[in-house]
Amino acid sequence: MDSCKLRAWLTSDAAGLAIIGISVIVRGSSYLPMIVDQRRKPAHFLETLAEPSTWSWVWLAVGIFCLAAIPLRHARPVGLGIGIHFMWAVSFIISGGRGWVTAIGYATITLLALWAFGRGRAPDKLEVPEYKGAS
Repeated sequence: MDSCKLRAWLTSDAAGLAIIGISVIVRGSSYLPMIVDQRRKPAHFLETLAEPSTWSWVWLAVGIFCLAAIPLRHARPVGLGIGIHFMWAVSFIISGGRGWVTAIGYATITLLALWAFGRGRAPDKLEVPEYKGAS
């Protein structure tokens, strides 16, 4: 792959979906029973609604949807990846204590993803307008 094609892919929605999808799958894996004690005290509000293994499958499914969308050239599943990060941010914030510190990471991912996917495609060459009469 030449550098132009690599640059084009790295700045594409497909790369964004891959980043979100892989990170969501890794996060989901961290909730699997062999990784985390399922009977531990909930760390935030959403963990009071379901045990970690349930949330694991939710995160894993979202990540798989994001990765599956790449060859289909469809970016809509990124909304699920952004949404689950947003839910976790809010859940940590409303849980009180120092949950807001953890929420910063989830909120940052949410905001950066919204910013990146909302930008659209920038042209390779920017046109600089000429101002007549300015000398």
